Amino acid sequence: MATKGQGEEVEQDATVDGDALRAARLEAAGERTFRLGGRLWRLRAELPFAAAEVWRSGGRRAVVEMVLDDPAETDEFMSLHPSEQDVGALFSTFGVPLGK
Repeated sequence: MATKGQGEEVEQDATVDGDALRAARLEAAGERTFRLGGRLWRLRAELPFAAAEVWRSGGRRAVVEMVLDDPAETDEFMSLHPSEQDVGALFSTFGVPLGK
């Protein structure tokens, strides 16, 4: 319970509404896209939490699959032989530096 004013107690709700927070983030982010090889690639709205762990374990291709809106396009994307700088720019669309 939290105190409100002169002896009046108010029930405090400690619940964080993750659904509302996610909806606000997705609305603010809008559509994420990345241009490479003359093509505009659609990306997921948010970087999956597991992406950092997969990246550290050497699963570079798996991370690309995780961030493309259509994972079936991974082979086509990887056929462009993206450089480290290309992938760094891709990660920057999520506000994260490469390797983090």
